[in-house]
Amino acid sequence: MIRGYTAIISGGDPDEGIDAVVQVELERQTEEYLTRFEAAMRKHAEIREWYLLSGAGDYMLRLRVSDMEDYALFHRDVLSRLPGVSRINSSFAMRSHRKA
Repeated sequence: MIRGYTAIISGGDPDEGIDAVVQVELERQTEEYLTRFEAAMRKHAEIREWYLLSGAGDYMLRLRVSDMEDYALFHRDVLSRLPGVSRINSSFAMRSHRKA
């Protein structure tokens, strides 16, 4: 009997792009807004994960893009057009480390 399995997916070569941590504030925090926003995020492979937050900001996203120009286009064409977005604050990883 197989009770479960685990997939370990490589994070890829660190030189293959940049990671951005993006904090997003929504116009409203109703269940309708949250549901529409999350459904829209699922359509974009660049958005690797997200967290609904307490405190300042509504969501924290981790995304991966090839370079800063790619991020600028993604910000303009995707992030700023996600439903309900009122503010975007982006930070970029200078170094990364994952615990084994």
